[in-house]
Amino acid sequence: MNDVDEILASVRHAPVPSTLDGMDGLVIEAVTANRNSLQTFSGRPVALAAVGALAIGVFGAFPGARVEAADTVSPFGEVSALAPSHLLKAD
Repeated sequence: MNDVDEILASVRHAPVPSTLDGMDGLVIEAVTANRNSLQTFSGRPVALAAVGALAIGVFGAFPGARVEAADTVSPFGEVSALAPSHLLKAD
């Protein structure tokens, strides 16, 4: 653990590199360039996507065909007259 303490003490007493003087300007330029490149994803393409999503939502809310209830309760369609449940009925 003493090695870490010695390394940190040597870094603390080391002179500040001169390249850090211009670091602020470089960071601000990079942030500005990044902000300008993000401008291309706003405006017309975003408005077009919003209008498209709104249109899909509005037209998707209306049913396309009339929905009616099924005549039979069986999930497999009409029940056959030869089905065991019909053959065992006592009518």
